[in-house]
Amino acid sequence: MKKYELTYIISDKVPEKETDLIIHNVKKIIEKLGGKIIKEDIWGRKKLAYPILGQDYGFYVYNQIELPPNKVSELNSNFKVTEEIVRHLCCLFPLFPEERKPKSKTQSKKSPKASLPAVEKVEDKKLEEEKVKETPKKTEVSKSEKLVAEEKAGEERMAELEDKLKEILGE
Repeated sequence: MKKYELTYIISDKVPEKETDLIIHNVKKIIEKLGGKIIKEDIWGRKKLAYPILGQDYGFYVYNQIELPPNKVSELNSNFKVTEEIVRHLCCLFPLFPEERKPKSKTQSKKSPKASLPAVEKVEDKKLEEEKVKETPKKTEVSKSEKLVAEEKAGEERMAELEDKLKEILGE
């Protein structure tokens, strides 16, 4: 079984008393599919980022679940059919915090050059210095120079527009 994050939004049209029933039904669906809920976090009624089905608010529920990978599509199908749930997202959860293992000193990556003899290191430095000399340096333009150039371009454009306006008006 793999671990997933599941977040779903219950319609704002559903009375708050019935949200518990919907949450319970979602638990039943997950268990029926052979999964289990590891963590449940009810975020409650929140404003949506954009209206969904003419609604500005929804009741958010977040779950961390374990589910066989071949049952995820079935879970998504169940959510699509359930009218009370307006949006859902189920995605693979990489690692739970309690499973994250600190790296030991033996696992830390050493640079491959650390084990090379000193002669090879000196040669590598010479090669790197030659590469740096070969690459042309980019000319950096300061912000003030850019602003001055933009102002000049703007002034020239305004002068052109004034000339055209005088020409049109016959002045």
